[in-house]
Amino acid sequence: MDKLNYRLLIVDDNPDSLVYILMSLKELPFINDDIKIVQKPIEALNYLKENEVDVLMLGMDLGDKEIDGIKLASLIPNPPVMVACSAHTDYVFKANEAGFYTYFSKKISFNVLKAKMEDVVEKVDKKLQE
Repeated sequence: MDKLNYRLLIVDDNPDSLVYILMSLKELPFINDDIKIVQKPIEALNYLKENEVDVLMLGMDLGDKEIDGIKLASLIPNPPVMVACSAHTDYVFKANEAGFYTYFSKKISFNVLKAKMEDVVEKVDKKLQE
């Protein structure tokens, strides 16, 4: 890991469903404690314009008929490393095709989340070196 901590933005229409993931992420010493969570796609776009983000964790169903996580990802110019996070596995292949680095379930174990996030920050490091 090249950085001491990595900045994370989470976009999800139901942040209450992320309590376990948030608690787990805060246990990881390489994730910045100030994890930003937004509920609406427009909030995410505005936040990304004004703030530096290393990892963008997107819920797939954002409660908006027009914009889901896949569509939102396509609207972001030069996106950070993107991770799909959903309770629905039917988004896995779509997320992969849309340029998401990885996918995980909201019901992920701590050890799997830790391993995946270590892999994600390695990808961030590679992207920063390009």
